[in-house]
Amino acid sequence: MSKFVGVDYLILCRYDGRGHLHDLSKFDCELVQATTVSEEERHIEALCDEERYLELNSDILEKMLYEGLCC
Repeated sequence: MSKFVGVDYLILCRYDGRGHLHDLSKFDCELVQATTVSEEERHIEALCDEERYLELNSDILEKMLYEGLCC
């Protein structure tokens, strides 16, 4: 345990946990079997992706101005 530089009340633990991660093969995406996804789950994921990437595909501020919802 050591104090953070310039801040006496903040104590950091500098334990290095990389030694516990010696075998990551069970997390390798090529080795993990694909799970089956239902049609409902695909639909929900598509809706989430649409909302997640909405601002990349359209100009939200311009749309709000056009609809009279902003400024």
